[in-house]
Amino acid sequence: MGFYPVLASFLVYLKIKKRVNTSLLLICFTLFTTSFEGIGLIFGKVEYFNTWSIIGTFISYLIAYIVIYGYYRILVKHQLLKN
Repeated sequence: MGFYPVLASFLVYLKIKKRVNTSLLLICFTLFTTSFEGIGLIFGKVEYFNTWSIIGTFISYLIAYIVIYGYYRILVKHQLLKN
């Protein structure tokens, strides 16, 4: 299992257990994940090509976390997961 699926699972776990504001939670997770990748970029463990940047990374992670949260809400709506 990779780092990012674990973070996505932790996002849903925190939403269920701690009743945290959704927008704040999504932004915090996106900032943390982007920062983690940014550190990798600084130390040469991550490399960007063409016009990709850390801003693109932030946006892509934000979209991914929104999709994951949406999927969680669908599971709750259909009673396949408890809220």
